Amino acid sequence: SGYTLGEVQDFSEHHFDIGKEFLSGYEKSKFQAEKMVRKAFDEGLKGKIYRVGHIGAHSVTGKFQKNAKDNRVIQVLNGIIALNQIPASYNEKISFSYVDVISNVVASMALQKIVSDLNCIHLENTSYFSIKEIASMMNQIGYPCKIVDDTAFKNEVINFKGSEKEYECIYGYNIWVNRYLSQKRNVKYMSNESNELFSKYGLVFPELSNSWLKKLIVGQLKSESIEEVSIW
Repeated sequence: SGYTLGEVQDFSEHHFDIGKEFLSGYEKSKFQAEKMVRKAFDEGLKGKIYRVGHIGAHSVTGKFQKNAKDNRVIQVLNGIIALNQIPASYNEKISFSYVDVISNVVASMALQKIVSDLNCIHLENTSYFSIKEIASMMNQIGYPCKIVDDTAFKNEVINFKGSEKEYECIYGYNIWVNRYLSQKRNVKYMSNESNELFSKYGLVFPELSNSWLKKLIVGQLKSESIEEVSIW
């Protein structure tokens, strides 16, 4: 979490304080917590620091957390479905780090089935997809959306006449779009070393597929927010 001013900076398992700023107390609290753990390491205590990105649904079943509507990525997908539009300047990239792979890695390291000298582990899928790539996949599975210019998007949000549930989806979606556009992170997360370690033990993140995305939407977004769009 956090952002840097100026040029994009790499942030690997070996980086910590690179002068990042924070958008919220929540983001800052994670930095402060890691600072405390690192101090404990310096005093001789043993352990691991696990940095996670977006923990995605189960890689096979598509099952997700019960409070899915409180998840940022789910809010974005919900908003896209409700509004059927993406502003042209919204180029955020997302990686889905499936929960079953993440939990398997953590359990394996705790039980010392995976051994590493790294004291900081990045639990993140290195395959990133832009919102527009994800939207293209959504189009293919029956959730149409189009890319529009920013002014048209803002007008559509302001003049939206749908249901209260749909409006809640769009409101949250618009917040995340505006945050992305107003403050670029300028941080490139590097997780190759961690993923190379996991792969040696046969733990890899499956590729993102249309069928998995469909399971996620049908299983979570429909029940939490809006009605499923029929593809038949």
